Amino acid sequence: MVKLRKFKRAAAGVASPAARPGIPPALGSHFAAHNRHVIFLALAALAGALGFWALLYGMLYWVLLLVSSAADGLDARVTPFFTEVFIASALLLCGLVLFAQHVGPRRHLPRDHKPFTEHVADILLMVPRMTLFVWSVLSAYQFLGRKHMRLAWRLLQRIENERKVSVSSVPLDIPDPKMREKILTALQLVELVDLHKSEEDWVLRLKDDKARKLCQRMVRIRTGGSGS
Repeated sequence: MVKLRKFKRAAAGVASPAARPGIPPALGSHFAAHNRHVIFLALAALAGALGFWALLYGMLYWVLLLVSSAADGLDARVTPFFTEVFIASALLLCGLVLFAQHVGPRRHLPRDHKPFTEHVADILLMVPRMTLFVWSVLSAYQFLGRKHMRLAWRLLQRIENERKVSVSSVPLDIPDPKMREKILTALQLVELVDLHKSEEDWVLRLKDDKARKLCQRMVRIRTGGSGS
């Protein structure tokens, strides 16, 4: 029965499970560790942003209560719509910051002095920027499907063997442009490869000794598994 299944697979051009190129567990573990780190940083940033929003809420509430008590005495009260107005204002400020980041003018040259209005804007928009920073951190979360991981592993093998790989030759390993961009971005974000400018072209190299040891360990695992 087993021989018959193997014969059907061979006739249909489908490789058996043992013959399929595997993905070393170390590579998946590396991505998982990176994603756990990203989630931890995002939660820490979220907790910090919520803490600053709560502090700002309390300060504004206390100031309004103080102003109201100076005018109304013991009958002083904060407007009943204070919470709704605060939340709407917070959302508006976050929207303005997001709009400014994507549409506003970008200054590439550093300046020695900034106008007073910009200093005031930096203080007012500090908490909204911290809030949006949470999403920036989460954008570093990387999830690659099995096919993407297999192609990433093949590219890592090539970089390990050749020491450096020209970016213009990567389409030989990953023909699809979208898939290639996603894999290259992921490998850089998880700190396995780095991009360098050579005299002729941009090249990919393993980022550091930690990445090199990881790939060498994966190569030994792969070689040992295929020889058995």
